[in-house]
Amino acid sequence: FNLLSELPKKHTIDILQRGIKYQFSIFDLIRIINTSLSYEYNFFTDPKKIKNPWNNNPFSITTLYNIYFFIRDTNIKMSILFERFFQSNFNIDMFEKHNQLIIKKYIIDNCHNFSKMKKISHIYNMIESFNNKRIATSDKINIDNFFPESRLLDVMEPYLKPYLMSVYSYEDDL
Repeated sequence: FNLLSELPKKHTIDILQRGIKYQFSIFDLIRIINTSLSYEYNFFTDPKKIKNPWNNNPFSITTLYNIYFFIRDTNIKMSILFERFFQSNFNIDMFEKHNQLIIKKYIIDNCHNFSKMKKISHIYNMIESFNNKRIATSDKINIDNFFPESRLLDVMEPYLKPYLMSVYSYEDDL
């Protein structure tokens, strides 16, 4: 929640929408873009239109082009998702159809940004998957009902990304 006036002018962009000027930090805008383009439900990709968070109206194609060229002309690294969306002429259906692998990879690579509850859910699924492959009860992982979830998250989170890659990646060798 830094003031936009504290950012260098080269890191802010003005967007005119329905006669109202909105000013964004380019970093916030990139986060909004990536969140929309990497939207998923149970690891089924479902990219959403990129919307202005202040009025919930989708950005026009003209605005998306302006954002893209603004980012490109700075020294800020272009997001692979936004680059591919640009290459899809900002057509959300074409973007999803031709970029499933990239979208899923992005989601998995950024699993550290999942909510605590989503991480815990995946950790329990990971443990259940592990236990289903064990015959002897002594070889299974059992989590006591009173074991603190915050501790479980601390211990198991490093294994979350490899687990998600093994289950949801399109790459068979993973």
